[in-house]
Amino acid sequence: MKKFIYILFLITSALIINGCITFHKINYEISITSDSSGNASVSIYDLRSDAQGSSALDEDIDYLYSYALKSKKFLEQMKLEGKEITDRKVEVSNDTVSGFLKFNFNSLKAFGNLTFEAGYYILTLSPGDSIIATNGQILSTKNDLRILWEEETKTISYTLLGNSYEKENFTNLAPYYKK
Repeated sequence: MKKFIYILFLITSALIINGCITFHKINYEISITSDSSGNASVSIYDLRSDAQGSSALDEDIDYLYSYALKSKKFLEQMKLEGKEITDRKVEVSNDTVSGFLKFNFNSLKAFGNLTFEAGYYILTLSPGDSIIATNGQILSTKNDLRILWEEETKTISYTLLGNSYEKENFTNLAPYYKK
């Protein structure tokens, strides 16, 4: 679970900041302009709750469907983090909830662990993180996992594996979605 909290803290996934909502995979498409500003699209697939008890589950449902999806406070919080939300939505397909977020940013600081150094964009992850796909080059050491993109790269793309949901009991959030 630490792995997921680390990812969520450092990389905005905005819809799942609560900590009890997990995901199967998360995809980032980040378009960068020459001044390190740009826009991003985040797709979070198969959102579920690991809440124990009905009160905690109710909090997760409220967080996802009321706060993250509809509230102005969420937009204000994201703006403080350097993300100007331009679109947010949740979709239910085949009894699975996925979240989609688009935002503009003025600095790579909005991503926490994405930097620009010596002609490369560098994303630093934990060594235990699982990269499913990327258009960058993966470098792995015993201390961290990095993806590098050359300066000329206009769109940074990567997908990370979250939870496989094989061993633990998670609550499907699809039945609680109300349009």
